[in-house]
This record gives sequence, structure tokens and C-alpha cells, in this order.
Amino acid sequence: DVRFVGEDEEGDLGKVVVIRHYDGIESWYGMLDDVSVKLYDFVEPGDLIGTVSQDEDDDRIGVYYFALKDGNTFIDPAEVITID
Repeated sequence: DVRFVGEDEEGDLGKVVVIRHYDGIESWYGMLDDVSVKLYDFVEPGDLIGTVSQDEDDDRIGVYYFALKDGNTFIDPAEVITID
């Protein structure tokens, strides 16, 4: 379920969404141009969380932030996600 939706006031991640998964791990999405979920929404695989900038004048076009957090520790996504 969605645990946080808002602006990153301590860094430059812009609009951020944090989702807590059934195993307690959180996925963090930042640098979003638009957010499609609300606090406490239940999301399923494939649901739209948000979009990134498509503005050609934006130096972050198509760029977003993704991280995984287990408790108080951020973990390397490559340790839990298969990347081809």
C-alpha cells in the first residue's frame, strides 16, 4: 500500500511515492512529473504510480529515481530484482 505521496523537502527528488510491500520492503519512486496514486491506496503489479517528464526542455526528461528500503537500510535493487 502507498505509505507516502509528496514532495521531497530534504533533497531534490521532487514528487515522491513510497509503497510498502507485503514483505515489509518499501519501493521509493522519485523525480516524478505527475503522481497517479493517493496515500493508503492499494496497488498491484502493473498499476500506474506516476509519470516522468516528457518536456524536451527538462534536463530530467525520462529520468526517475528508484530505490528499495528494508527497515532503515536502503538495499541494492539488483539484489532482489532480476535484470536482463
